[in-house]
Amino acid sequence: MNARRRFLKTDPPDPYPGLHAAWQRYLHGEPIAIFAEIDRGAITPGNTGYLLTRMIERLNRCKAFVRVAALRGTTGLWELPWPGADSQGDACAYDRFRLTVRLVSRLEAWQARFDALDPEQPLQRQPFDWGQFHADGRELAVALKDALGDRYYVEYLPLEEIRAGVQLRLWGM
Repeated sequence: MNARRRFLKTDPPDPYPGLHAAWQRYLHGEPIAIFAEIDRGAITPGNTGYLLTRMIERLNRCKAFVRVAALRGTTGLWELPWPGADSQGDACAYDRFRLTVRLVSRLEAWQARFDALDPEQPLQRQPFDWGQFHADGRELAVALKDALGDRYYVEYLPLEEIRAGVQLRLWGM
């Protein structure tokens, strides 16, 4: 029993860079949505390591970490090395996942809107409805998550985790 208690009081290793630091900020009261499923009232000094381990186990069950983010000349889908990674990772072809023709068409149209911007001009100075573009991107991320299911982690730039049809800010950013 003592060994178990010692395990629960220690923090597990951090296989996902930034997750442990975000957990510590969450324990000190910062609202970080990736931990929203954990009831703050259930957190005790003796079980913080256990709760974080459960979060890591959930992430470990994912087949892939995917981000929806527009970048010129790409599909707008990226396979990440870990959730919230600073780098985009590798661009994904649509056939990497079993997506409907309708969803692929929507992703292509969204990416084409970004590709149509003038690469010679600063993005902020171009007449473009960024609010609508990001709203559409978030909708596409939700549709992608619905298509892929719980075995995939999906986020939308800027670092928003998509779960059960809702987007959550990741790492409190």
